[in-house]
Amino acid sequence: MTDASSPLRGSRATISGVRVTSGNALECPQTRDDAGRLHAVSYLSPAEPIGGRVTVSGIYAVTTRCVGLVLAVEREVPHDP
Repeated sequence: MTDASSPLRGSRATISGVRVTSGNALECPQTRDDAGRLHAVSYLSPAEPIGGRVTVSGIYAVTTRCVGLVLAVEREVPHDP
């Protein structure tokens, strides 16, 4: 995951990948992009199952829901199974 002081903070991104975790009380859910990198994402729909493919767009930010810098999802597009 990326440090909160990262130059990514405030930048926009779109990530396509597979949901690999559901998150917990400290960490946001994570997706793994097609290059194999993990991304913490905030506000990912709980309807998206582990292993489900999704594309999310948003802005890198520090949120009150998770530790550290995460992609705060503004748009989520699930892929058909």
